[in-house]
Amino acid sequence: MQTLDQLRRWLDGYSSSASPKLPQSVSSLPPALPTPPAPRLEGKSLMAKIADAVRPSTAQRIAKEERAIADVERQIVDMQAAQKLRSLDEEADEAVKIAEKISFAERRLIVHRERLKALHKQQRREAVDQLQRQKDAELQDFEKKLTGKATAGVRLDRAIVEFAAAMQAYNEACRAPFASWPATFPSIKIFEGFSHSHMDSRIASALRMRSVAPELFANLSTRIGSIAERDIKIAASLVEDIRTAPLPKLHDDPEGMAA
Repeated sequence: MQTLDQLRRWLDGYSSSASPKLPQSVSSLPPALPTPPAPRLEGKSLMAKIADAVRPSTAQRIAKEERAIADVERQIVDMQAAQKLRSLDEEADEAVKIAEKISFAERRLIVHRERLKALHKQQRREAVDQLQRQKDAELQDFEKKLTGKATAGVRLDRAIVEFAAAMQAYNEACRAPFASWPATFPSIKIFEGFSHSHMDSRIASALRMRSVAPELFANLSTRIGSIAERDIKIAASLVEDIRTAPLPKLHDDPEGMAA
């Protein structure tokens, strides 16, 4: 499969060549690159599949911790109310026991809140990882399309060279019948207008141009430059800029963890 790097290496080799024509191998380049084969995934064992199926997601674990926090907070409120009643009834021992339970519940509340905080961070990391995988896949598709454009540019470069050669061959073919004018023919001055192709004028007229110098077509590829080379350089720059650009911030990520 042709890639952008392979096209760049080929073009570098072509640019260093003294030959004015593109190699014949270019004609075999496809108009677009074939779809890369999907990566082969290693099969998981039955136990691994079962474990994946029953393992709670981060969102489920967050919901569980939030329920636990709400339950402990309600318990603390109830125990604080009971503690006040015991204090009013002068049941000091019961009040102390309730205070110990409240202290234990508050420690559990701290643990649950720390777990919840860690789970939120994990959830953001998972979202960033998913976003990065999506970006990588989309960038690969984007690079494939850019490579298709560069491949088409290679074919267009070759077509421009062939067009200039065809124009030159056609002009020479138009002059050839009149190059050695037999003496038995009427004067060549009568027919010499047919010895010119006038193709440059016809093309200029089609393009609504006043005139085109014949040398323009002969040097067309030089004047335009390599279309493929320009496309490859632009594509490489685009891909690198996108690859190194930070991910967009997540909607629920004010700290910019996605960056």
